[in-house]
Amino acid sequence: MIEPLEQVLADMRGEAAVLRRHGDTRTADVLDGTVDRVKSAAEDFITWLSESDAHLRSGKAIPWLRSRYPEWSEAGHARLNARGQREYRLVVIPRRANISAAREAGRRGERRPS
Repeated sequence: MIEPLEQVLADMRGEAAVLRRHGDTRTADVLDGTVDRVKSAAEDFITWLSESDAHLRSGKAIPWLRSRYPEWSEAGHARLNARGQREYRLVVIPRRANISAAREAGRRGERRPS
């Protein structure tokens, strides 16, 4: 069975603490730095949103999210938390368009990058 990334990172953090207790602070610091870089790079993958937060972020209706739950769950991007509530990985939740920012950029004459 493949370990979840969050567990691997937590284990590495624990290994760094053991190294530090045994006086190997240089290796522990490198390991902690690597964990920090991976967590930052994988933030969208390791962050879970409640269904209401996913709704707010995306602007999509709750029924729209729920209709995708089975597919996303199968792929490991949706789950039920300990209270039986749906959660979604940040990476699969579309971001609501920021219409006001786009309008203001248009007023300033900015072009959308191609």
